[in-house]
Amino acid sequence: MPFIGNDIVSLNCPENQISFSNNAYLQKAFTTNELLEINSCKINYLPQIYWTCKESAYKILVKKGLTKQFSPALYSVDLEYISENNLSVINSKIQYKDQIVFAQTAIQPNYIHTIAADEQSALSAIKSNVIKYVGSAEMYDALIVDFAQYFGIDATFLQIEKDKNQAPFLINGKLKTRHEISFSHDGEFAAFVFL
Repeated sequence: MPFIGNDIVSLNCPENQISFSNNAYLQKAFTTNELLEINSCKINYLPQIYWTCKESAYKILVKKGLTKQFSPALYSVDLEYISENNLSVINSKIQYKDQIVFAQTAIQPNYIHTIAADEQSALSAIKSNVIKYVGSAEMYDALIVDFAQYFGIDATFLQIEKDKNQAPFLINGKLKTRHEISFSHDGEFAAFVFL
């Protein structure tokens, strides 16, 4: 089973606007090539795109056993295609040491959301949703409802648990099956994905 991850960045959050415009912060978070691209590109939210890719990849690698702290500059993002005229979805490949993760980033007026998988073919099967963030419990409940509706099953059999690295997964108690999920929230937005 492929591992999946996701990340969301609110474009309305003042803290994000400060962080992503702070040169010292950018130097710590991005590779030399990414910084060159950020500085030469006219797209002012390219740092947020890179960031969501790196965070999504990190979530997958934790599920695969990575125990190190998140060091974003060690993750290299290669954007497959980027054009100022066609910027609704961007495909990318993220590398951390010998690990490769594939991602798709959706750019919306108020947020940037990236979904990722360690198998490129899994990207098209990932189901995702972005909602207003109220709290973690409500976010978990929304995923369970969406999952149950999508697969046509009774939500009372579904339960979210965490593995030894604190990465969440979904258990279908009736069928005794485990399913890949991922959560993210930032500012007023929450996002979740399942497979």
